[in-house]
Amino acid sequence: MVKHSYRTEKNPAIRTKLDKLQKSGEIDVFKKNSICAMSNHVMALIAQKYQNVRKRVEPIMGGKIIEYEAKTIRNTALKEGIEKGIEKGRLESAISTLNRYIRRKLPIDAQVLADIAEDNKLTVDKVRTIAKDNGISLSC
Repeated sequence: MVKHSYRTEKNPAIRTKLDKLQKSGEIDVFKKNSICAMSNHVMALIAQKYQNVRKRVEPIMGGKIIEYEAKTIRNTALKEGIEKGIEKGRLESAISTLNRYIRRKLPIDAQVLADIAEDNKLTVDKVRTIAKDNGISLSC
């Protein structure tokens, strides 16, 4: 369960504005929580002694991107999702090619397996496993 601790509650105008933007669909929950997280980070910086604030704010104001937990989790999930999607596409392409050979009553020999593997960036063993898992008999 995600803990929502908004320091923005100290400034109800900000919280109210974010709630309105979310309800109207202009921002989603992720963006709202991200803004709150960044606001909390900035407020923590401001609360420190002036020298510490200056040391931390200058790199941020100079263009450094504030890294926060929600953004890191989101980016990791996106990367993993893209990788899984690519892998799924490769597997589906290999299955489709194998099925096309079966429909056309063409033999699936070692060279065909090697070509399918190469085209889909898979190993020949992986293509054999895919064929077996999908009930496709091989002639090699």
